[in-house]
Amino acid sequence: MLSNPVVNICANSQKIEYLLGQVAWETAYFSTVYQPKDGGAGLIHMIPANWQINAEDMDKLWPGNNYVAKVREMGYKFFQTPVYGWRSVAAWYKLTNRVIPGCGKDLFE
Repeated sequence: MLSNPVVNICANSQKIEYLLGQVAWETAYFSTVYQPKDGGAGLIHMIPANWQINAEDMDKLWPGNNYVAKVREMGYKFFQTPVYGWRSVAAWYKLTNRVIPGCGKDLFE
């Protein structure tokens, strides 16, 4: 995901450090990618209310992958799957964070 042209931050070790630090925090240092209390899942604790929006954003960033259908089919396991989970993080950083009032920024920038 880091080297994908949509993200392209491999040359910036500080941005990588920030991203991995956030993911480590969100997953209790990579020990969990599911929270039964609220049903949230993934590398940045995506709550179910944001799954559809995040998948739509993933489809905008990487067209032709039909992430929306995959989320509907897989549920929280979608966000636990490494290839989808990391792209979900990228979509959150690029677009989906707009669900937080006052955000809506490219967090990679």
